[in-house]
Order: sequence, then C-alpha cells, then structure tokens
Amino acid sequence: MDRIKTEGAQAIMTVALKDTKSETYYVPGNTTYMPTAYPYYGSYWGYYGYTYQRVYEPGYYGTSETYFLEANLFDTNTQELLWSAQSEAYDPGGLKSFSREYTKTLRREMQKKGLID
Repeated sequence: MDRIKTEGAQAIMTVALKDTKSETYYVPGNTTYMPTAYPYYGSYWGYYGYTYQRVYEPGYYGTSETYFLEANLFDTNTQELLWSAQSEAYDPGGLKSFSREYTKTLRREMQKKGLID
C-alpha cells in the first residue's frame, strides 16, 4: 500500500475470475438438396434423380464457456470499496481482445457513475 500511495494512485482496481461454466451442445446434421444441370428429360423420376443430389452435413458437438468476473474499485487512502461490478463473459474470443473490451466497458460504467474522468 505504501508503494501505491507513493506513486500517487487515488484508487485501486481489482478484477477477479470468480467462476467458470462449460456447457456441451449438439448441432444436428443437415441434408441439403443441390440442383444441378438437367440434361435428362426422359421421365420425371430420371429428371428428379439427376437434378437433386443430396449433400449431407454431419452433426457435431461443441462447447461453450462462460466466465464470471468481479471488478472492485477501492479508495487508496481509506481502502473503502467505492464501486463493484459483476459480469459474465460468454465465449470470449482471445484473452487480449476480451481484456481490451472489458476494460473499455468498465471505464465507461465508472465514468457514468462519476467515479473517474
């Protein structure tokens, strides 16, 4: 705390990962009919069988991640909690891009509350 005060910081911001949740989901397969050229006119079934080929896309399993975060802003002198925010991050991309966006969001919210300029 002495070092923080020496540096002239008026507040301390902490961000903590409180919990995570993983969910597995299934995306079912799909059959698509793809029309093609139709050179055969001999009969309806010959025409139909030739022009509508099937394309099958198999189903697959995926996993989604949810992160539960807590941010706290403390007064350096009194160590009193000035502001707190709890948030969820659903499948964030990369850590670097998420951190930037999360920081911007926290800053915007603290500005709305008049805690920072």
